[in-house]
Amino acid sequence: MGELPLTHALQGDEALEQVSRLHRKRIPSRDGFVAHYEQNASAAMLYVSRAYLSPVAMWQFSRMIDGIESGASNAEGKFTHLRVREQDGFTVYSALGLGQVHYFYRSGATMVWLAADADVARRALGDTLRLIR
Repeated sequence: MGELPLTHALQGDEALEQVSRLHRKRIPSRDGFVAHYEQNASAAMLYVSRAYLSPVAMWQFSRMIDGIESGASNAEGKFTHLRVREQDGFTVYSALGLGQVHYFYRSGATMVWLAADADVARRALGDTLRLIR
């Protein structure tokens, strides 16, 4: 991921627990994946959750964007500088926070959040968009 090796990953219920912890509430999803990539002083975290239905994912995703726009925080802190752009056929949102660049997008019932250090963020996003469609 952005030339960083995978250091550990969680899947299924363990991954969903991690996602819920970040939101400080249970996020209804049918599957999840969390991966940590790191080398030297650079790191990236990938969070993927799959809702039961695409309309549910759309609703969850819009609530997440609304929360960021309103200045709400998650368990880790606040996000700022929310932006949106089209890339590789996806509407990709980005924000800054917790010392990293955050990219997030939705594909059907799948929601993807990538948190990466600035020096690897764009490469990691490119890899993520190619892998998770």
